[in-house]
Amino acid sequence: MRYENPIAKEFFYKETPMTPETFAGLIRSPELLRRVGATLQPPVEPEKLGKLLKVDPEPDSDLVKVMFWPQSQMAVDVLNRYLEEAVNFTKNSSRNRRGRSRTCI
Repeated sequence: MRYENPIAKEFFYKETPMTPETFAGLIRSPELLRRVGATLQPPVEPEKLGKLLKVDPEPDSDLVKVMFWPQSQMAVDVLNRYLEEAVNFTKNSSRNRRGRSRTCI
């Protein structure tokens, strides 16, 4: 039987903060683009959606700028959907990393 000491776990495991560049790469992932593209009406291929999105980390900042071209009401709707899915995607990614690190301890 395996016992994990909660105090040792708190002491040894600390999640490293994600850099803006890493975060920008994560939200450009093909899996996220596929998920978002599949929810749009009409569906959009991940490659095409990736070409319409611009994800730029701001220099000397923790901010990441996300833009969608062309600018229109449809762009606002697509960008809102993309950012909602990006939040869910990064939450799941973080949970998966924590789960993998627990199995390594």
